[in-house]
Amino acid sequence: MPTFWCVNFDIENCVLEHGLDESLWLMQYQYSHDGHTYQGEKGKAATSRNWNTLRGINPGDWLVAYLPKNRFYAIGEVIEPRLRERHRGQSHQEDTIKRTVLEHKHRFLSGVIRYTDATVLYEDFTDPWNRIVTNSNSRQLEDWRYPQRVDVNDWKHVVRSGVEVEGLAKAVKFPLYRDAAFQIPETFFEKIRIKLQQSSGTTDFSLPEEVAADQTGEQFVEGAIRTVLVNAYERNPAARRTCIKAHGTSCCVCGFSFGAVYGPMVEGYIHVHHLRSLSEIGCEYVVDPVEDLRPVCPNCHAVLHNRCPAYSIEEVRALFQQGG
Repeated sequence: MPTFWCVNFDIENCVLEHGLDESLWLMQYQYSHDGHTYQGEKGKAATSRNWNTLRGINPGDWLVAYLPKNRFYAIGEVIEPRLRERHRGQSHQEDTIKRTVLEHKHRFLSGVIRYTDATVLYEDFTDPWNRIVTNSNSRQLEDWRYPQRVDVNDWKHVVRSGVEVEGLAKAVKFPLYRDAAFQIPETFFEKIRIKLQQSSGTTDFSLPEEVAADQTGEQFVEGAIRTVLVNAYERNPAARRTCIKAHGTSCCVCGFSFGAVYGPMVEGYIHVHHLRSLSEIGCEYVVDPVEDLRPVCPNCHAVLHNRCPAYSIEEVRALFQQGG
């Protein structure tokens, strides 16, 4: 199951704007290095805590873009670091958070750095974006690139002015909500998501779990291509046929059949739903159409995806029965 996080975009909206534009969260928490004092001696404990916290974020988790005090701007699903065009031809190095925290020192200040004991954290010094700030310790101008980063698939329900949602102090113990990243309960994440959705005028009724690419043969590979909103006739026809052969064309949640209601013109029309979210898998995998897919009507499919992560078939069936 995914974990839900608020990620702090520092104190200025320019950092947030860059993160929203680049589909990432970025942080400038560094130890003294190469003549730069950054957090200074007094900030070592906070810096170490933030670096260690980032080890807990994984692909499929959800981030909430956050700025103190109590303003939320978007949600995004965590993915593994992207290979961006600007990374090509640059140095690629590896390090560990364990060593960085233990020694209070950075090995690299250029190129792209992956941390082998953290799934999604990386550093990117190839991005030309930066901030020139006066260091509060040295009183000198410094070039802050906010190199520590976590990528998201895409920021959703973006409200660039932000929304306020009450309850953060109750949902998260003090002083954790002052950290660069901190976990929040799923219930509080849902409150934020709904408020952002209402304020942005967007909906959750996209269907990202549809089979999006036509394949040949008996194996149905997914994950290599970013999924988009598709209709029933654009799904992988082989996977669809195999799923329907096993489970039929009636919705496995409510029993609705297009053919029975609208006649032979739409006989067999049905959506196909992934029982396992692609975000939970996080990489290319071979789909088993009988085990991994289920036929569902568009209404039930929309309800299944009206939460992040999606509801289970059983949960939506129970909702349908209660409503009936």
